[in-house]
Formats: sequence, structure tokens, C-alpha cells
Amino acid sequence: MTALLKKALAAEPEGPGWKALAIELENMRIAGETGLPACQDTGTAVVFSEPCNRVAVSGETISRLINQGISDACLKGFSEPSQVYPPLSGRENTGNSTPAAVHIEQVQGSTVKLSLAVSRTELDRFPAFVAWDIYGNSIYQRIRSSR
Repeated sequence: MTALLKKALAAEPEGPGWKALAIELENMRIAGETGLPACQDTGTAVVFSEPCNRVAVSGETISRLINQGISDACLKGFSEPSQVYPPLSGRENTGNSTPAAVHIEQVQGSTVKLSLAVSRTELDRFPAFVAWDIYGNSIYQRIRSSR
């Protein structure tokens, strides 16, 4: 597979196609060195949420609010709407990068902690702190407005 990617990269003129092939070759190299799977960006946002037991939201679930925040950021043009749903059949682009993969762990306290897994493609577009500003702030705004 690596040999075919190298051949395709050599034949591809510089531009988006060349960059995509270069990223795939880098993924193959990392996979070979670490034993991890060679991944492609599927456009799935991954959010880890730790809502505390004293934060109440009305009318929505935390998961739905997170997805609304991701959608808001996407529709403002901050990410490409590349998520498909349902993933195994139909495969239609949702147009708003949802549904996200949302992991929720209820904790003690009075705050909501969010962590965002940013894809390599997104890091190519934005530094990690900018990606957090874009997605995290949209999610927090949704949560705040539901209280």
C-alpha cells in the first residue's frame, strides 16, 4: 500500500490532492512505527464531557447540546461538513458535522468540563487552541443558554 501511495504522490502535481496523499503516507509511517491503525479523517467530532451533578440543563440533553454547538460552528464555516449518517447505510452527508461521538461521565461538583479531540486535518487548518475556541465556545454557548 505504501509503495502505491508513494507512486501516486510522485505523479500528483502539488495541490490539495498531493497534500492528501502526503498525509496518508505520513499516517502509514506512523501506523508502521506504532502499530496503531492508519487513520483517515472521517469528519467525526469527538467530545469528552464531564457534566457535574449540580449543573442542570432544561429541555435538552448534554449530548444534544454538544451536537448543536458542533453544528453551529460548522454552519459558521469553521469546519467542513464531512460527517455522514447513518454511517453504515445510506451514508448521506449531514451538512453540519454531526452527530459527534460524545462521551459523558457524570462527576461531582458544579462545573462542566469539555475536552475535544481534534483531527489532524483540523490541526492543519487551525492550531489546537483556535479549534477549541471555535468548537468549545459554540458548545458552551449552547449549554449556557439551556440553563
